[in-house]
Amino acid sequence: MDGAESFGRIPLRPLVWVFFALTLILGLWAAKDYGISWDEKSMFVLGEEAYEYVTLGESYPTHIGIRYHGAFLEIVLYAAQELFHLRYARHVFIFRHAAAYLIYWGGMLAVYALALRHFKHRGWALLVAAMYFLSPRQFGHAFINTRDIPSMVYFILKMLTLLNFLDRKTVRSAVLHGIVSGMVVALRVGGLFAPIFTAIFFLLEILREHLTGKAIPWKRYATLFAIYFGIFLCAVVAFWPLLWEQPLTNFFEAVHNMMTSQNQPGGLYFGKQIDSTPWHWVPMHFVTKTPLLYVGLFLIGVAAFLAEAIYRPRQLLTEHRDLLLFFSWFAIPLLIVIVLQADLFDEWRHLYFIYPAVVLFAVHGLRELVRMAQRIARPRLRQILCGLAVALPTVGFLWIAGWMVRFHPLQYVYFSIPSRYVEHNFELDYWGLSYRQGFEWILEHDTDRYIPVTVTSSPGWENLNILTREQRSRLILSKKYPPKYVLDNFDWKGYAHTMPRETLVHSVKVSGLEVLGIYRNPNWVAPEFDPNDQMETEKVQMWFDKNMSL
Repeated sequence: MDGAESFGRIPLRPLVWVFFALTLILGLWAAKDYGISWDEKSMFVLGEEAYEYVTLGESYPTHIGIRYHGAFLEIVLYAAQELFHLRYARHVFIFRHAAAYLIYWGGMLAVYALALRHFKHRGWALLVAAMYFLSPRQFGHAFINTRDIPSMVYFILKMLTLLNFLDRKTVRSAVLHGIVSGMVVALRVGGLFAPIFTAIFFLLEILREHLTGKAIPWKRYATLFAIYFGIFLCAVVAFWPLLWEQPLTNFFEAVHNMMTSQNQPGGLYFGKQIDSTPWHWVPMHFVTKTPLLYVGLFLIGVAAFLAEAIYRPRQLLTEHRDLLLFFSWFAIPLLIVIVLQADLFDEWRHLYFIYPAVVLFAVHGLRELVRMAQRIARPRLRQILCGLAVALPTVGFLWIAGWMVRFHPLQYVYFSIPSRYVEHNFELDYWGLSYRQGFEWILEHDTDRYIPVTVTSSPGWENLNILTREQRSRLILSKKYPPKYVLDNFDWKGYAHTMPRETLVHSVKVSGLEVLGIYRNPNWVAPEFDPNDQMETEKVQMWFDKNMSL
């Protein structure tokens, strides 16, 4: 793959176009299949209230659960919803899922551009994009997570514009990089260390020029960095409406909230419910939730980079600056989380923005393996090892793709370790997406006109918004009637199965793991239903009144 810009006899340029076209079509087609995650309710409300703040002068969101989250993306999504006059709940959320995937797909374009810039070969760059796409956890989040995935995408753009800034050192590149850096922080306050990368690598760039004997234009460089930083500060305020009034006060409140008011940190970890995260939280979740093929190639890539850094340290700033940036991209945030003992929850999704560095290093590792095989003196052995270096990853990619298709649309419940080591040890369907599949199974297998149901956690109610009008019209949520079915994703009791097993009528499973149980009330007798208790069939239903709540 280090040769001509072709794969066998297939030219790579058309192959790249076909890949991105197919992944775009596939993602937009799949968007209709996903349920509604735990956070989508609050993000929808944030977008609605922030949009009304911007357009109508209403009060900015005050609820502590949404006030300090970046709102500009949610405002854009809500504005698009208004532009297209989307009022039917199902249409609203399918649109949101498709738009969220477009952002993820845009990140794939950006990481391809970053890889093409570094590897200088379309084949390796395309492999980076393919690994990004064939990442089960991240792909599963791409449709329903408008916080962690967009943060990842904007961080890719931040790194791409940083390298452009370091190479060109122009006012235009400084302004562009400042805008993107500001958007990273405005999207999520946890991106505050984004300017740290710029400061460190700008100083390293000056050191590199000094080591190569170039004259340093200090005044020009100081001006460029001042322009970058000024644009960065302006962009943070411009893209974060919370800061339009009392910017310093609200900013420090947001930082304080992030540091001290984390929502239920920890979770189920090695079979215990913990309320703080140990130092090994992120490394453990990274390994158990990322394909082991990628983890292995990543470690090989890092080992090759560190070996090169030890034996030829001067080349770090000249020949290997990009790799140094990718390594810092992964290592610095991870070290900050470990040293500060930052509280995270669910898994390592809050650090997904470092995942593109993992993919870049994984491909670097694979390329190093191919190069090592090519240096073998014996032709037959060289041919075998080169074949294995290509064939084994190819088989791995096909297996991952097959797994993603088989367990669609619950790809985010992927584990790289056997299921027997996962069950009762780690969080499963914590977003609650499987509730949609549970409702659809009941509606398909129960012929009653009205079916009273209840759920054990909040996402169950939110998933009613993704159902069709006819499906919603058959479900009764009022407490006036005993439920015929109870849907349980086990999250409320630390994934313990507390319902009577003999009442289980169906399970939703991923790799043999039971992520949702549907239980039928054995003593249920059909009552006389009041038609007034029928659920609204079109409206976005986010909260329930006294008669409809659990």
